[in-house]
Amino acid sequence: MKKIFTLFAAMLLICCVSAQQFGLNPNFKPTTENLTTDSFKDDRQVEITWLTSTGEATSFGYTEATTVMPLMEFDLHDVRYFENEMGKIASVEKIMFFINSEGISSISSLRVVIRQGITLQTSTEVLTQTVPNVVAGWNTIELTTPYVVNSEQSLFIGYEVVTSGSGFPASVAAGTNTKQAWYKNRSGYLSLLDLGYDYVFMIKALATISDLEDIEISLRSVSTPSYALLNDMVTIKGRVRNIGNNTITSFSASYEIGGATETEDFTGLNIATGGYYEFTFTDQYQVAEAIIHTMNVEVSNPNGEVDGGVDNISSVSLPVFSENVQRKVLHEGFSSSTCGPCKDGNAALKQILNSADAAKYVNVKYQMSWPSPGDPYYTAEGESKRVFYNVTSVPDLYINGSNKKVYYYSLAQLNELATIPAKIKLDNTVTLSKETKTISVDLTITPIMGAENSNLRLFVAIVEKITAKNKKTNGETQFFDVMKKFMTSTSGETIGTLSLGTPIQRSFTYTFNGDYRLPSNASSPINHATEHSVEDRKSV
Repeated sequence: MKKIFTLFAAMLLICCVSAQQFGLNPNFKPTTENLTTDSFKDDRQVEITWLTSTGEATSFGYTEATTVMPLMEFDLHDVRYFENEMGKIASVEKIMFFINSEGISSISSLRVVIRQGITLQTSTEVLTQTVPNVVAGWNTIELTTPYVVNSEQSLFIGYEVVTSGSGFPASVAAGTNTKQAWYKNRSGYLSLLDLGYDYVFMIKALATISDLEDIEISLRSVSTPSYALLNDMVTIKGRVRNIGNNTITSFSASYEIGGATETEDFTGLNIATGGYYEFTFTDQYQVAEAIIHTMNVEVSNPNGEVDGGVDNISSVSLPVFSENVQRKVLHEGFSSSTCGPCKDGNAALKQILNSADAAKYVNVKYQMSWPSPGDPYYTAEGESKRVFYNVTSVPDLYINGSNKKVYYYSLAQLNELATIPAKIKLDNTVTLSKETKTISVDLTITPIMGAENSNLRLFVAIVEKITAKNKKTNGETQFFDVMKKFMTSTSGETIGTLSLGTPIQRSFTYTFNGDYRLPSNASSPINHATEHSVEDRKSV
């Protein structure tokens, strides 16, 4: 049976926050200012930052009055061993941040902030200090009382700015550790990198570095395959660093999975202060259950002594599948034929998909009602998906339920997302009756991995491969993979907890009602009860 329209199935994922109410200032003119070394540093102090020597790249803010908190992260490893210094971050003396001149007028208040916790989401505010006079450019705030850092937690340094209206007061620049660039707004904590912004906030701090311990080892990373198949033998590797004063000649390492622990001693070593060593466990682990395994790895006993460090344990997840089923990467795009930037955004995505293996992806496009007068193929069902993802401007793209800027997306990223096998095998039979305009779908859903939760939902949608009659003002003449009707509800159909290897059946039927109508714009969307907008039923 020829597949004549696109099906997609996915777990119900957490609704991602739209990045379009805020972001980079499109009208900003970069400066050429370089970072400078502060003259007030002494031999025990160091500037800690993730900035490089480049100047301000662009400004960052909101198109409305709000409160936002830019932060730079120093995780537990950084606190205990800052990459550029042989010592721990002991205390913070000063906080420096850069304010854009074009956004300073929107600032109602500003305070510097330090947070600590194992993660940013679980961190607590440990220091704040109001900044009475904020200036354009670098602001250097000497803390009234230097903050003594808890070396058993991650450290987050930044500022909270309250704006009275639209403004882009925060500044970002190029950086080498963009994952450490966070900010907090009313929706929670977000990373610039996760939103496709390859920048870090222009924040620095002056910190005092404490002495090293004589003997201390740090577990820097754990490596396993990205996935395994049932009964595979898995090799486990790790990487340690000597963050003490003395050379390390031996240490112990262990891994634990499901209560079973294996330990191995590594001897005859010569790891100098600051040096790394990569190790491999001799005993491989044979996976006997198709679930996501959590593996805990620990290093201890450097030179036979007790290590008082807290960065000696790391956990890694290992997905195990009963068979290798090709994963299809789900793309959900929001667009409109009256949106100028949508033309280039859609073209960029289409170029990627044209180069990709069709077996590796699914694409669904929701046409939106703005900019006014909006796309003629806008529907209430598309609006429901917009609300679900909190999309506030177009173009916008969600990949496997997570927001991604199309201009930062690539074929290589698609292929990487498709490498891990699917957790579910989905077989379908589709029939189309041209006479009755009826589409029927019979699905067989077979779990390849034991279910991790019961909140699984199935989505089935009818997608028209190519449309042209909805062209408007943005220069696009063809539109691809336009969603025309959901066969499930827009919130999906609950399928419950799945049992490994036990298939379940689902069937859906939909008949297009009435005749084709081309709405003049989005103000008179299709009423599925009496009409449809399928240009060519052969293309659905």
